[in-house]
Amino acid sequence: MTRFHATLRAIGDLDDDFYAEEFQRDAWNEASAIGFQLWLWSALIAAAILPWIGGSAGCWTALGLLVAAGSISATVVRYFRMRSRIDPHASARWRRPRTALVLTLYAAAVFGLVVHLADSVPGELWFGAVIGMVAGATAAVVATMRARRDAAGPDDDE
Repeated sequence: MTRFHATLRAIGDLDDDFYAEEFQRDAWNEASAIGFQLWLWSALIAAAILPWIGGSAGCWTALGLLVAAGSISATVVRYFRMRSRIDPHASARWRRPRTALVLTLYAAAVFGLVVHLADSVPGELWFGAVIGMVAGATAAVVATMRARRDAAGPDDDE
């Protein structure tokens, strides 16, 4: 077991006797999934609204929410991949209203941050942020293409 895995098991208290009974474990897992999704939606909605109603302080709070939501989501996916050896993105349905809403909220948050922080953040930082966004978007596209290729299986031509 890796240190990452052991740390997350300790955070989740997964060795508690509560998890020994299968029905309790399944019900708790469903409740936790609902709680996780509720937190993500709340963070995205707040991050989209805060720059417009909270000024500079709202912008920094929104940025913190986006970083926290992204970090926690990435940790959940990494743990799931490590535990199950399944890529959750490989079978994901991306063309859904839910996906469009998430992207819209995220875009509204980023747009609000750019509009309200443009004057208070040095140009070099904006340049780095743009480079980071392009690199992140490129990495996301490459990862999605790889996941689809891996889900499709090996080619017969090779």
